[in-house]
Amino acid sequence: MKNLESLDIIDDKTVKWVYNGSEVNLSFSRKIFQVEFMEAAQQFLIIADYREVGERNLFIYDTSGKIVANPAMPDIGTTVEGVYSIWYIEGKTDQTVVLLTPQNQNYETKCKFSLIDFTFSHFSLTK
Repeated sequence: MKNLESLDIIDDKTVKWVYNGSEVNLSFSRKIFQVEFMEAAQQFLIIADYREVGERNLFIYDTSGKIVANPAMPDIGTTVEGVYSIWYIEGKTDQTVVLLTPQNQNYETKCKFSLIDFTFSHFSLTK
C-alpha cells in the first residue's frame, strides 16, 4: 500500500511531501494559509495567499503534485477574494470553508465545499 512518508511546510512558503518514495515541492511567494492531506482521497488541499494567486487560491493536488482542482469562487452577491480556511474533517465529502469577503466585518461567510465535485453551497455568516 502506498503511503505518505512526510509532509512539511518550509518557511511558510513551500510545501514538501514524500509519497511512496517520491518527493514533491510546491513553492509560493507568499505564506501558505493551510495544507491538509486528505487521506481517503490521497490528495493534498492547499490554500495559498489570495494576494499572490488571486481569488482561485484553493488548490487540490494528487500525490505526484499534479493539480486535480482549482475551483472558481462562488457568486454570492458580494466580492469573494478567495478561501481563508477550511475546517477539514477526514472522511467527510462536504467540508466547511470560510471565504474572504468584505461583506461584514463582524462575521465571516462560511459554506460547504464538496470534495466530490468541488462546488460551494449552503452559505451563511459565522456567529
